[in-house]
Amino acid sequence: MDNASYSRSLLDLPVADILVDHVAPYLTREDLTTFRTCSRKCKELADQMFAGIRKLVFSCGNEGPIPLILQTCRQLRTIELYHVTWSNDQVHQLMSNNLLLDTVNIFKCKQITSRGLVPLIACNKIQHLQLVHVDIHDEFLIEFANNNKNLKEANFGECFNFSVEALQHFFHNEPELKHIEIDELRDFDISPILITISQSCFNLKYLCVYNSILRDTDVLKNFARPGVVINIKFYDDDSDDSDNEMANDNCGITWSYAKTLRKFKIQVEDEEYEEERMVNILRMLW
Repeated sequence: MDNASYSRSLLDLPVADILVDHVAPYLTREDLTTFRTCSRKCKELADQMFAGIRKLVFSCGNEGPIPLILQTCRQLRTIELYHVTWSNDQVHQLMSNNLLLDTVNIFKCKQITSRGLVPLIACNKIQHLQLVHVDIHDEFLIEFANNNKNLKEANFGECFNFSVEALQHFFHNEPELKHIEIDELRDFDISPILITISQSCFNLKYLCVYNSILRDTDVLKNFARPGVVINIKFYDDDSDDSDNEMANDNCGITWSYAKTLRKFKIQVEDEEYEEERMVNILRMLW
């Protein structure tokens, strides 16, 4: 082997075929940020590797080089933001630069509202949309549903500022949904929404209405289809009147009613009960 072969370095590798597609996915944002400070060539290479990133995950305390991300990332397929302090303008720019997204998860980011998510309306490839504790306006839900018919998963847990009618329009126009979470919705009765879901989303496999206001529990019988799992909050049938009043306010489902649902071949699930059952099993094992 001649001496020239020993002088080759990382910079000599093919950028698109090797560095972007096969090396960049294994490097952290911190790695790439440090690498781009080594030299002008390294900076150019790192920016190309940033541009090839497909999945972006930010969490509180690890929000990364935001200006660099906004400048370089153009091929993202997944964006996940957890408890970050990003602004609407920053999210808007990121979404605008990445219109091929298929997964967007935003959890409890106080400064982000649906105004920052407007570019998602033009993303017609999105299949997974999770917006938890986000200020969502009716216009966003309606326009998104009018332009995107490919959703498989939707989560609007703890969200606020939208109306029953907007959610009904949304679910009516998303027939491919298999996984729906509308838990912790306390501003209105979700019964009309569930009626719309039962009449529109025939591929549904999982529905979470945990701790949401559900005045008409009989609408759950509309989901009497094989394989549907419903996550709901149960209340003890033997509770006193005050507890029953609370159950009506919070939409609790009694155990006897759960048995009724099971007669309709609806599988019901309860987080608190399952957690208690697992604790008891562990105690028995110990």
